[in-house]
Amino acid sequence: MKLERLPEYLLSVVVTILGLAFALYAGNLIGSGNTRNLMLIAGGLGFVAIGLLFKERIWVLIFLFWACNGRLLSTPFSLHDAGVLLAFSWFLIFKAFKRIRNKPNYGFADVLVFINLLYVVTMFIRNPVGGLALDSDTVGGRPYVNVAIAALAYWVLVRADVSLTMARRLPYLAIIGHLPGFIFSLGGLLAPSAVMPLARIYAGIEAVGGDLDLSSTGGSRLGFLRWISGGLLSLLVCIYRPFTLINPLYLGRFLAMVCVMICVLFSGFRSFIIYAGLIFSVTCLYRGKIGDMIKISVIAVPALVLFIAGQGVLYQLPFPIQRALSFLPGQWEESAQKSADGSSEWRFEMWQWMWEEEKYLKNWWLGDGFGYSRKTLEQNVAAANGGDYRAIQETFLITGEVHSGPLSTIRYAGGVGLVLYLLLAFIVVKTAHDLIIRCRGTPYFFPVLFIGVPMVFAPFFFIFIFGGYSLDLPNAIFHVGLLRLLERGFNRYLEEKKAEMAQRPSVMPALLDQRPTMLTR
Repeated sequence: MKLERLPEYLLSVVVTILGLAFALYAGNLIGSGNTRNLMLIAGGLGFVAIGLLFKERIWVLIFLFWACNGRLLSTPFSLHDAGVLLAFSWFLIFKAFKRIRNKPNYGFADVLVFINLLYVVTMFIRNPVGGLALDSDTVGGRPYVNVAIAALAYWVLVRADVSLTMARRLPYLAIIGHLPGFIFSLGGLLAPSAVMPLARIYAGIEAVGGDLDLSSTGGSRLGFLRWISGGLLSLLVCIYRPFTLINPLYLGRFLAMVCVMICVLFSGFRSFIIYAGLIFSVTCLYRGKIGDMIKISVIAVPALVLFIAGQGVLYQLPFPIQRALSFLPGQWEESAQKSADGSSEWRFEMWQWMWEEEKYLKNWWLGDGFGYSRKTLEQNVAAANGGDYRAIQETFLITGEVHSGPLSTIRYAGGVGLVLYLLLAFIVVKTAHDLIIRCRGTPYFFPVLFIGVPMVFAPFFFIFIFGGYSLDLPNAIFHVGLLRLLERGFNRYLEEKKAEMAQRPSVMPALLDQRPTMLTR
């Protein structure tokens, strides 16, 4: 035994003894059936281990799990909530021990975040939710929790640091973040009998419902393919030249693009077709590949026309593809066309009723807040479970989730809340746009482009395609924090480059002094 390695040996011995002691204690708890204490100890050890592993980069958990809204096992929090709460807790510890000293650089976007948060507080004061403590019979206050969680994420991100290496990993982490929902939903799709056991492990499964039917007259959509295919599409167009993605000579890229577009079509959502188109076109514009867009249009438009023309003549496309493309002229099956048209009519009816009937919206200026009557909701859910089509619409109207960004915002926050949210959304657009332009030609361009492009067209999608105040407001708050994080990392990169350039001229005199004597004569 070498004396200089004594600390390592002692550490190994201590860790081994503690591990054996914990194993004996855990075995005793399991044998007595008292697993609650064991779970608490395991949770505490996991909390410490995660903090020691990530250290000041603990904020990565926020970004990684932001899209994971399902609960893991029987925990009361979703992965989304757990990631934010873990990062926030460790940041408080690091702040207390002076490990993190960054001070936020606030701007107009941050002021709008604070104003929107204060307005949400007034919404809760005017329309308290959660019943018992506040002597109210209303339920449905989860959106208040979502906003609070987003505020904690924002607090962490505006104080965090990101290195160039970590920034370039963020697009890949975003894809990984969509994997839990994709994997568990795919497992439930391939093995319907396993849906309930899988849902007990991860509650974010998007079930197809009934037996899978992808025939031309079926009724199934694979909605869980949406976000992972959108992320992969954005990743491809950010990394590779767009025109090469449809060029078979670049076989790997071409096959990847074909697979992604098949997933987009099989999702069965017309709105997501528009989302994918915006991702592709806006990214191309920022990359300066307008010529590629023209070339792709010249090839893709005739190919799409021929593809649609063959439907019903040469082949029958699966139901989700027909439904997704049914807004274009074609010989679509009646079931697919009815499903798409019925969805639009269903929305238009809800919007009309919300405008006309006072029971769904009482305060147009300030909104009715999040929450709704428990008794009314239970009655409508019971009727909806019985197959009452009108009761299903009634339930959405009562909860305010009417598939319209502006109307849902007016229902919850009123016209004042809509104005405040749109101001925040458009300042996010400007901030993201400015940062993308600044990063062009630098290593930060790739991650900022991937993250910033969806922010740029988010208000358009919210207003005209699909949106909801209860989800879009937390996302906007999160986006401001994320942009501040990337901006800090980019500014530090510029400072390092500037310092490096400033040192280079000082090297030249030394090199000149080392010239051979013959050259100095």
